[in-house]
Amino acid sequence: MNPDIRSAIDFYERHPISCEIILAKLKASRGHLDDLTPEDLFPHDQDHYGGLAANDALAQRAGIGKATRVADFCAGLGGPARYLAYRYGADVTGIELTPARVKGAQELTRRAGLQDRVRVIEGNVMQVPLSDASIDVVVSQEALLHVPDKRRVLAEAFRILKGGGRIAFTD
Repeated sequence: MNPDIRSAIDFYERHPISCEIILAKLKASRGHLDDLTPEDLFPHDQDHYGGLAANDALAQRAGIGKATRVADFCAGLGGPARYLAYRYGADVTGIELTPARVKGAQELTRRAGLQDRVRVIEGNVMQVPLSDASIDVVVSQEALLHVPDKRRVLAEAFRILKGGGRIAFTD
C-alpha cells in the first residue's frame, strides 16, 4: 500500500471524532438514542472547518438541489453528505478510504433515517468506484490535502461527472 494512503488511514482511524463519540454525546445530552433526526446529528457530525455554513456555501456554489446526484470525496463520517441530502434533497454517495469511518457513517446515516438518499462506501478517490458520467456534482471538504496525487483525483472527478457537472471543494 502507498505510504501516503496508509498514513491517511492511520490518521483517520485515530481521529478525535468518531461514530461512538458522536453517539455518546447525543446520549448524554438527550438521555437516549431513540428517534434521532438529522438535525440531532448536525452539531456533532460536521468534521470540517466552517460547519453547516460551509456546507451551504458549497451547495450554493455547486448548484445542489433536489435530486442532484452528488459524490462526496473523502466523506469521513458522512456529516456533509447527510446535510446535503436533508437540507437540499440531494442524492449523495460518499467515498471514504477508512473502513472504520465508512462503518460509522453508515450507522449514523441509518440512525438519522437517510439511508435512502445517502450511502457512504469504501473506496479511494484516486480510483472512484462509480460509473462514468453518473454524477452532477463532486464535493469535498478539508480532505484533498491527504490525497497524494491531486491530478488523479481531479481526473476521477471529471470522469464521473455528467456533462456540465460541477466540482466544489475546500482544502
